[in-house]
Amino acid sequence: LLAGRYDSEPLIHEVAVTSCMSYTAEPFFLPTNEPSVVRPLTQAGFKALMYKQCLLHAVEDYAPWKTTLVEIPLNPLWLPGAKTGDVAFTEEVMRSFRHSFGRRCIFDNHDLDAKPPGDISKIYAIMKQLGPPIEFQTYRETPPDFDGTIKLGVSLGAGSIELWQDYKGFPLEPVDRLKQWASLLDEGNGR
Repeated sequence: LLAGRYDSEPLIHEVAVTSCMSYTAEPFFLPTNEPSVVRPLTQAGFKALMYKQCLLHAVEDYAPWKTTLVEIPLNPLWLPGAKTGDVAFTEEVMRSFRHSFGRRCIFDNHDLDAKPPGDISKIYAIMKQLGPPIEFQTYRETPPDFDGTIKLGVSLGAGSIELWQDYKGFPLEPVDRLKQWASLLDEGNGR
């Protein structure tokens, strides 16, 4: 119904894939190391297979959007009890979205850092291989190596990088530094 009403609305440039989300608006993020989150999910009937099926079929949920960009936040899928994130499963979903939406599919990740956490580098490699559009959000409000973080995003093909904000608001960065980063993004995108 939303696509039917808003797909041709020029003010709406993209929609985010949030179906199947469990904790945040990132469908592949399930904080399996936080019992206060996992326990209620499990008690409410959470099933790993059903969660994976939901993620696999999310492409169908967004199929009615015919002109609007479709952004999907990505991480290796961590399920309760798993020792590692399932990069192969995330790649399967990524390829399905790229096949279905072509260049209208925006790959996204909210863990950009000069020293990326966990298995996210494997997802970054797949993003780069499948090509743009790609966007990121910084992992921390103020990364220890902010310039290195921005440069990594640019090297991976980012068209945009959101500076993560905590509840206090966006990090304060000098205008000249923001212009420098914007210039890096422009150069990286051939502008």
